[in-house]
Amino acid sequence: MPKINQNKVKSKWYKKIMKQLALGHYQIEIAEANKKYHLEDAEIKIISTGYQGNNLNNSSTVLKVTYG
Repeated sequence: MPKINQNKVKSKWYKKIMKQLALGHYQIEIAEANKKYHLEDAEIKIISTGYQGNNLNNSSTVLKVTYG
């Protein structure tokens, strides 16, 4: 998940998912650029993370998935 200021979030969906994560036994990991994960024959690389500019919609995590 991107690391953002929780006080700036207005999305009901985001607040709902954060509440559910807090209630459950989930481990949250802050996304870091260039970090790689492997799942069988697939490699998942984090390309971009974080908050950019004044629009929270620009804080999406970008992934590159390579299979095979």
